[in-house]
Amino acid sequence: MRTLEHIAALSYEGRVEVVVADNNSTDDTALLADVAGERLGLTYRRVFETKQGKHHALNTALATVTTPLVVTVDADTHLQQQSLTRLVVRVTSTPQGQHVSACAAALVAENTMATFVNPHAAVAQGAFSAYRTSDLRAVGGWPDAIGEDIVLTWSMLGSRGLVQYEPVALGFTVVPEHLDRLLSQRSRWARGMLEGLRIHPPPKQPRVLAKLVAGIDYLVPALDIGVIFFWVPGVILFLFGYPLIFGWWSMLLLPITLAVFGFLQRWQARHVFRTLDIHPQPDKRGFLGYLFAYQVLISAAALRGYGQYLVGSGRRWQ
Repeated sequence: MRTLEHIAALSYEGRVEVVVADNNSTDDTALLADVAGERLGLTYRRVFETKQGKHHALNTALATVTTPLVVTVDADTHLQQQSLTRLVVRVTSTPQGQHVSACAAALVAENTMATFVNPHAAVAQGAFSAYRTSDLRAVGGWPDAIGEDIVLTWSMLGSRGLVQYEPVALGFTVVPEHLDRLLSQRSRWARGMLEGLRIHPPPKQPRVLAKLVAGIDYLVPALDIGVIFFWVPGVILFLFGYPLIFGWWSMLLLPITLAVFGFLQRWQARHVFRTLDIHPQPDKRGFLGYLFAYQVLISAAALRGYGQYLVGSGRRWQ
């Protein structure tokens, strides 16, 4: 169990209790986790939850927590040695005297070179975050939603405290290696975002900044619609000599996009990877694929997720 091995190797000096949430697994995962917990000398226990759904498993584990902080780590996420220390420092801080309820860590793909799909899926959500236990219990734990992390975040923003982000608390997560699984994952995330908007409408957030941050999600469906129904047809028509939707001025979006992503990449290399002495392997082919193909695929998957939400189709967590 590599996830447990990485937890055992953390540089964090505080007390750590490891709780494995077993959501009615049918393979040897539970047994292997128990063996690894004992072998690594962890303060370890496993809880069992028969009801399918990530929120059920997380809430069952939450009921047994005795520490003031809860850190969630997905089974396919491996932590950088300093990550927990940096995450705890941020979640226990009081910026401008304000209470912090939770903090999200930074995630990058561990298996970026495994297949053509992986270089284009370099960011994941919800796999590594820290919460104040009291705040987590005060809002009822994780909600019954596909986007449980989104709904929980907005619930905390609305009634508890700040939710922050620590870019140097780094985790490496395994992302889907096959296109169908990647698109299914993004469809679930899109549906979860709409669930979050319905349960916690941004205008009802008590803080102006929270209203603005949460309100950005209102624009995401419009962007996805624009990519699929305007950008893609416009580019195709332009290439065939019919600038009916886009012309040369519209093509300025490409260098602007390159400049933005180039800036973000340089910032991450300088302030995250250099700080942690990490040297990722460059992949120009993957970066170009991300720029020109990834967003189209993800927008198409998101539209499917929006449709599933609107027609009320059954939920699937896999």
